[in-house]
Amino acid sequence: MEAMRPKSVKELHASIAAAGRRRPLPPVANQLQTFVEQCRECEERCVSRLRERAKFEADHPAPNFHDSNVQLRRRVQSGSS
Repeated sequence: MEAMRPKSVKELHASIAAAGRRRPLPPVANQLQTFVEQCRECEERCVSRLRERAKFEADHPAPNFHDSNVQLRRRVQSGSS
């Protein structure tokens, strides 16, 4: 451990300056970042569409098919069309 310690202030500054330099990220990191951004955008679009659909369904309730079926059965049973 002692061998790794800088021996002078100049050596300390040089090691700090060298540590600040970073190598560029590999191409796979950019691909991963692009993929994550696309997933986030897709998720936002899906949530938006789900909210719009929920609002639409709340504003347009489904018809009561049970009543329609009962009326149709009565007409069929009575023989009228």
